[in-house]
Amino acid sequence: MKNNVMNQNWVIPMDLPMPLAFYAGIGIASRSTLWRWEAEGLRIIRKGGRTYVQPADLRAFLLSNDTSVPISGGGTQENPPQLTGTDL
Repeated sequence: MKNNVMNQNWVIPMDLPMPLAFYAGIGIASRSTLWRWEAEGLRIIRKGGRTYVQPADLRAFLLSNDTSVPISGGGTQENPPQLTGTDL
């Protein structure tokens, strides 16, 4: 069965930089895609020979470059999730 990232419930601290391999490992993007996104404006942090991306920076980059990117709570930026009484 193919691992579908959209069906996972990942909790990532938004203030902790994560290594590029983390994002590749959970299927968000390959390392080469992350390098390409850096050329397109994604902020990558280099420290001690390692490379990291802040989750908040990645989220902002994805939302600003692709309106079909999933957003927190399900749905997409174009079609946000509808809240029900049980969600409040």
